[in-house]
Amino acid sequence: MRKFFILCSASILSLFLVGCSDTLSEIKQAASGINDAADKAATAISQDVHSVRAIEISYNGQIFTVNDLFKTILRDVQWHYEQEEDKTSLKITGTWQPDLFASYGIGKSNKSSLANDGEVTIVLGVDNHIILEDATHVTLLYDGDTLLDENGPEILHYLYDYYTAK
Repeated sequence: MRKFFILCSASILSLFLVGCSDTLSEIKQAASGINDAADKAATAISQDVHSVRAIEISYNGQIFTVNDLFKTILRDVQWHYEQEEDKTSLKITGTWQPDLFASYGIGKSNKSSLANDGEVTIVLGVDNHIILEDATHVTLLYDGDTLLDENGPEILHYLYDYYTAK
């Protein structure tokens, strides 16, 4: 009786494992397909980010790229690319250089703290590898407070002027 029970248990377990191996194989194939799709999407996004970062800007007789501009005027730069239907935007975050917003009346006592903890966020609208100046938005946050919130071509030209003066 005991041998019969062991034999039946082994047979049922074998049938169960055979059924699971097919399911396990299907799960592995599905996971592989998801991983391949994710890799393709990541590659496409990173290519788009690099192409946007390589956009050349001609300003006051100087030519520089988006990458040159923000790697110079910000520290700890991070790039976030977003594509929604026909709208493309590049969000650049980082910490500010000590004199970046000096003309905006930020007090000297705050400058040392801002240099370490002030978070600058710049959003650029992009269409066919052209920066949309009207779609530019710049914010400077410190300790949960918004110290600067500017939109449009004036703030973008301010950043260009800061870069070209360096």
